[in-house]
Amino acid sequence: MYNNKRIGAVIAAAGAGLRMGGGIPKQYMDIKGKPMVVHSALTFLESPYIDTVIIVVDDNYDKRILGYLPDDVILVLGGTIRQDSVYNGIRALPLDTDYVLVHDGARPYISLEVINRVIENLKEDVCVVPCIKPKDSVRTKEGTLDRNSLYLVQTPQGAYVESLLKAYEKAFDEDYEGTDEASLMENNGFGAVIVEGDEKNLKVTFPSDITPCGERAGIGYDLHKLVRGRDLILAGVKIPYEKGLMGHSDADVVAHAVMDSLLGAMALKDIGEHFPDSDDKYKDAVSLELLLKVTELMEERLLKVLNLDIVILAEKPKLSPFREAMKDNLAQALKTDRENINIKLSTMEGIGLIGREEGIACEAVCLLCKK
Repeated sequence: MYNNKRIGAVIAAAGAGLRMGGGIPKQYMDIKGKPMVVHSALTFLESPYIDTVIIVVDDNYDKRILGYLPDDVILVLGGTIRQDSVYNGIRALPLDTDYVLVHDGARPYISLEVINRVIENLKEDVCVVPCIKPKDSVRTKEGTLDRNSLYLVQTPQGAYVESLLKAYEKAFDEDYEGTDEASLMENNGFGAVIVEGDEKNLKVTFPSDITPCGERAGIGYDLHKLVRGRDLILAGVKIPYEKGLMGHSDADVVAHAVMDSLLGAMALKDIGEHFPDSDDKYKDAVSLELLLKVTELMEERLLKVLNLDIVILAEKPKLSPFREAMKDNLAQALKTDRENINIKLSTMEGIGLIGREEGIACEAVCLLCKK
């Protein structure tokens, strides 16, 4: 509520979004682990001035947003075109709602500042429209337009509910299809008030419009002692050698370093936390199978491997003949292309524990990104 006036928000998310590609409407595509339209709704819910949030949905995809939003968010089925859909949403507002903000579900980067700016300028006889100035020159075939008099229109657009409903009903009577709420209000003789928008509040239309979600990097390291009577397992590959690595599991230092790097990128502590050597169920465990469990944690967070760089430090045995098999095993366990994995082999030139052929170590650095 603002100035003793109840305010609702209607988010239009029933369109086809065909230009985006991807097989589903763009407003239901994932951004940072949530459907695009959910980001918009959550921002409106943060505003202390918004009393009701309604999302106008496509009934083929509405289940994609369930579970991300509180139960008091109202879902309303859309119509044939945006105008029909928004009208359905406005009609579903509580009867005591004074003003409504109408927003495009494909604008996930809306800010509280813009929402509140629209609310603070609401009046009964106007439509409040957030806009930004074009950076580039704009022209028609006839010539260049005066950029100083041009605006790029955004949403949410705010209006008095009763006035906006009249504007919609007049448009239906006249078979007039407006591009937004301001055009409908102006068609019914109302005015418009322009407020400052936000360049980040873009309408996602093409894949390039999605802001990068940010990559996550992690580092992992493991070292095990070489002993007789054990198999030498590296990245799930059994290496013919007179010694193997000592450990509670199969002591696969490559898999262990990779797991620690992935857990680090996800901020999930380390492998000791997830697969403790104090737990007998992990005795002689196949480390590549444990890596599959870490991959499941990545998938739950909608993350994938963008790049994995590994260095194995071993004086002996010679590991280059097994490099490609190790890459294949890791790619399969991580559900990524083998081209995303690099394995480097190095010795310690006779220096230290590894140089004395007493152990093998591995370091891994990963870069994860959203699917």
